[in-house]
Amino acid sequence: MNVKRVIVLTLLLMLLVSTMACGGGGGEQGMSTSTPQATPTATPTSPSTAQGHLEQGNEHLDAEQWDKAIAEYTEAIDLEPDLAEAYVNRAYAHAKKGRYDQAIADANKAIELDPNRAMAYSNRAYAYGGRRQYDQAIADANKAIELDPNLAMAYSNRAAGYLGKGQFDQAIADANKAIELDPNLAIAYANRGVAYGGNGQFDQTIADFSKVIEINPNDALGYFYRGAAYAEQGKKAEAVSDLEQCLALSHDPAVTQAANSLLQTLGE
Repeated sequence: MNVKRVIVLTLLLMLLVSTMACGGGGGEQGMSTSTPQATPTATPTSPSTAQGHLEQGNEHLDAEQWDKAIAEYTEAIDLEPDLAEAYVNRAYAHAKKGRYDQAIADANKAIELDPNRAMAYSNRAYAYGGRRQYDQAIADANKAIELDPNLAMAYSNRAAGYLGKGQFDQAIADANKAIELDPNLAIAYANRGVAYGGNGQFDQTIADFSKVIEINPNDALGYFYRGAAYAEQGKKAEAVSDLEQCLALSHDPAVTQAANSLLQTLGE
């Protein structure tokens, strides 16, 4: 059984259906963190204004209520068509729903309105990665980093682009930088853990996905990848436990199928 091959072959699929809490993009609420938060305001904004809808959208984004966030950002844009932040954040929500074309269109509009908005390039990089256009993803992540060298998500998105191209050492280097900038960025640990798996460094894969699970105990993919690494090391009991936990948490058919397939292989 070659579970390293399982990890590499399922890499692209798993990244596209990732259920990581922080995702691969980011909302723009005044900071770049693993859990987007709304910018605090001195007084509540009227919900009937563009800013009010933007703030409501940010709250839904923080709660991972993607459809509700999209609806609020759309209301904000209807009231203020040049509100770049609403396009940036709606791009992120669309990408989290797997609507990569819509995400790219929104990021394009945000960049048209404000060519120096780093998060717009970072979110577009995430969407291009979802479309498996890894060179474009890397180029956009490069631009985001040029504009904001401290944007951890941009390094993580560039790491994902390198993963898609099978350039594991470059992915590890970028994930390291993302983690240095934001030690709680779960997707950066996930990207690095997958890259370590691609290099056959399964102890490091286990350590990184243990950190993913620490940050987000309900992350099905964290258990899947850690279980696969345990299986590669011949630790069947640990592998089965993690894969069963993955199945208990997963709401995505692709993740469920991958875990079931690996469990079946372990049972042979």
